[in-house]
Amino acid sequence: MLLLAVNKNFVAADYLFTVIYSVEMIIKVLAQGFVFHKFAYLKNAWNWLDFTVILLAYLTLAFPFLPGLSALRAFRAMKMIAILPGLKTIISVIFKSAKLLLEVLLLMLFALLVIALFGLQLFKGALRHKCILNVDANFNLSDEDWDIFIHNTCNYFCF
Repeated sequence: MLLLAVNKNFVAADYLFTVIYSVEMIIKVLAQGFVFHKFAYLKNAWNWLDFTVILLAYLTLAFPFLPGLSALRAFRAMKMIAILPGLKTIISVIFKSAKLLLEVLLLMLFALLVIALFGLQLFKGALRHKCILNVDANFNLSDEDWDIFIHNTCNYFCF
């Protein structure tokens, strides 16, 4: 079993923030309803995030011996997104623009495919030469003999 050495102040802050977030969630649920009301707590996607963060906090406190759950504490920082309205707007815009960015990515891939096919046709067979064994400096060959020499598989340099 792997237990990490943790500062006592960190554990106290962990409990404190879990209580504060839980009280906030309870107040919102009492004011809005949980699921079945028109303005219910879980009808808002930002409240899904808050609910998930609080649930992960309780799982982390209930099962401290599971190392993967302690890494999920990082999601608590995402709760700041729901609190700050400017940051909330920026994140919403980023998610909405993701579809447009995906379309741009597909267009770029299509253009790259066209350029790659053009390159294949342009350099067809020109770049198929292999590494060959060294030839002596006194070794004189005509162009035809050189072409035969480099296409002979016995002269290829193999590792």
